Amino acid sequence: MLERIKTLPGFPQKINYLRKIDPFVFEELLLEGFEAHGFRTIRNKRYTGDGGIDGQVIIGKYRYLIQAKRYRGHIALQHVQEFEKLLKRHNCRGLFCHTGKTGAGSKSVSIASERMEIISGQRLIDLLTPGSSFTIATAPQTMMKRTAATLETSTIVKDAGKENRYHES
Repeated sequence: MLERIKTLPGFPQKINYLRKIDPFVFEELLLEGFEAHGFRTIRNKRYTGDGGIDGQVIIGKYRYLIQAKRYRGHIALQHVQEFEKLLKRHNCRGLFCHTGKTGAGSKSVSIASERMEIISGQRLIDLLTPGSSFTIATAPQTMMKRTAATLETSTIVKDAGKENRYHES
């Protein structure tokens, strides 16, 4: 599926294609994108009744929940707020991936969040383009920097201790 994105000529065509595909296909495409960039993913056993979790990606020792939304206009602030609450309940980080526009309210929630990163626009296209320069800006140190005026060792240990770490069994 990622090959189809590469054949489209420019950003407008690529984002319009993503807005038109089936929502479940979009979810799968995101997981394939993460895998193409070397990240391990966890797929849901079913697409419906997933509780708002459209997949998971493992980055380092951390588990990130994925929320996939296809929008034509601005993303719903309520969806961003609900995802933030879901991340708190699961005590982990998350990636809100969407095809729309990010309004001021949604940006504020994301910036204030200790757990969430929004992936949209060119970053979304980069995620879905193997070999592109896509990176995750939500490495644990980066996210902690957003919430603490200074990064003291005690803050890092305290915050890192609360994270939902992933261990292979």
